[in-house]
Amino acid sequence: MRTRIFYLLTLVVLVVVGLVYMLNNFFFVSKADFYTDHRFIINNSTASTKELHEEVILEDEGTTIYAPLELLIEEFNVKGDYDIENNIAIITTLDKVIRFYGEDIVKVNHKEAKDIPSMVLKEEKVYIPISHVGEYLNIESEYKPETNGTILTNLSIDRKFLEISEETGRLRADNKLFSQVITTIPKGEELQLINNDKKWLKVLSKEGYIGYISKNSVITGEEVKGVEILDKPSLWPKEAGKILLAWEHVHSKNPDTSKIGELKGLNVISPTWMELKNDTGEIEHKIDSDYIKWAKDRNYQIWALFDNQFNPDLTHAFLSNPISRETTIIKLLNLIKEYDMNGINIDFENVYLEDKDKLVQFVRELVPVFHENQLVVSMDVTTKSLSENWSMFYDRKALGEVVDYINIMAYDEHWGSSPISGSVASIGWVEKGIKGILEDVPPEKILLGMPLYTRVWTETPTKEGVEVKSRAVTMDTVNTLIDKYNLEKLWNEDAGQNYVEYKKGKQTNKIWIEDGASIQLKYDLIHKYNLAGAALWRRGFETPDIWEVLDSSQNIQK
Repeated sequence: MRTRIFYLLTLVVLVVVGLVYMLNNFFFVSKADFYTDHRFIINNSTASTKELHEEVILEDEGTTIYAPLELLIEEFNVKGDYDIENNIAIITTLDKVIRFYGEDIVKVNHKEAKDIPSMVLKEEKVYIPISHVGEYLNIESEYKPETNGTILTNLSIDRKFLEISEETGRLRADNKLFSQVITTIPKGEELQLINNDKKWLKVLSKEGYIGYISKNSVITGEEVKGVEILDKPSLWPKEAGKILLAWEHVHSKNPDTSKIGELKGLNVISPTWMELKNDTGEIEHKIDSDYIKWAKDRNYQIWALFDNQFNPDLTHAFLSNPISRETTIIKLLNLIKEYDMNGINIDFENVYLEDKDKLVQFVRELVPVFHENQLVVSMDVTTKSLSENWSMFYDRKALGEVVDYINIMAYDEHWGSSPISGSVASIGWVEKGIKGILEDVPPEKILLGMPLYTRVWTETPTKEGVEVKSRAVTMDTVNTLIDKYNLEKLWNEDAGQNYVEYKKGKQTNKIWIEDGASIQLKYDLIHKYNLAGAALWRRGFETPDIWEVLDSSQNIQK
């Protein structure tokens, strides 16, 4: 009898303990401490809101919040760069460049921002005052002492909210009825919907709790639309039509403008005036005030070209140093403004593949301050190929997102030292190049680079086969050769060009001709793909009739 009573009492005790445990954990709020360590709540999309256990730095009683730069880059696609040697962190947006100079000053678009605290470097990790720069990044930050968490919200996303409809809503750790209760939420309080999971809804509370609540406990609340990032208005007036740019090659001295005839249809001139001098960011230039006056008298916009000497070692050293990049940007801006020009054309070629990201970083640092001053930024890129130093180093998509125009240099299909004779720019190759760049850049940002030169190819038989050499010549030179040797031009349908060849002793000379007919076909592609216009390399190599072709083609609506 006593044994039965003992077992019965034991059973009653176990039932009571079980009931107390169940009530404590699955009906009342659990006493378990869910949030001992600090965590960031990454509120970045309805499907991927998550928690990351990372240290936060708080100052001014929690009103100044520092988040790791690495976290912002990885979770919010913030465009950030940190140079450990100079202890400089840089964040760029489409219209802002925020520079943190160690634990010293902060600049926004080269102006000191005294209202933004300096960055913090802790255990070799960079922390950014997100509470003060979030407005530039569309990121809202809130520290929640109740849960020891910081909510980082991407304000560009749409957010759906729910409202507690019963007297007390219970937020559970899992999507099960007998899951632990994390917290209770009073009637009428809002929750942000994260995910819809059949009978349960994954939500985020205003205190920073993430958990599950029964669908029967809520009603639909408001929906907040994300901040729309508007495209900046174009600096090129629509009424001006398509762009027709010509590069002015300036070697040792500027041209005598009195000898330049009518350039019908031309509206932008890009003199090769500026060059990176050294890896500290100094610039050499050949800017000429008389040339500028001549261009302005003809109502041409002036986008001065800036190149890297096509020197990969110099370029690597320059791009690797944030101080050098900043020096160059300031000097370029000052020169463009001093001479009252309209913009810049960046021509970086022969760059190491490893510097691909740094080149994008440089351009992202340059564009906002130029746009702030209403200056156009264009950049030259080659057609896509497997050449690391001449093609693969261009991140065409990333560059196209920030600059106003991408000039695709659709020439040198067969370059000067090519082992095979051929066209400088056959029509099929040019069209393939256009299709390639359109994979990364919208058509309204693309200028089609067209050659006003051609190459005379000389093939000489040797014991090993054929030795191939070439020289670049003007259109006038080709016409002189045709007259001299009484050559008959043959139309090459595949190349979209006229073709001639002639013998000199044992040598065979071949010319795929650039002329009005070939230029017309190339310009037709601008209309076919609705590109922004054309860029010509280079003024002075053309015959006068080319300007008639370009002008008439420019004004045709197709």
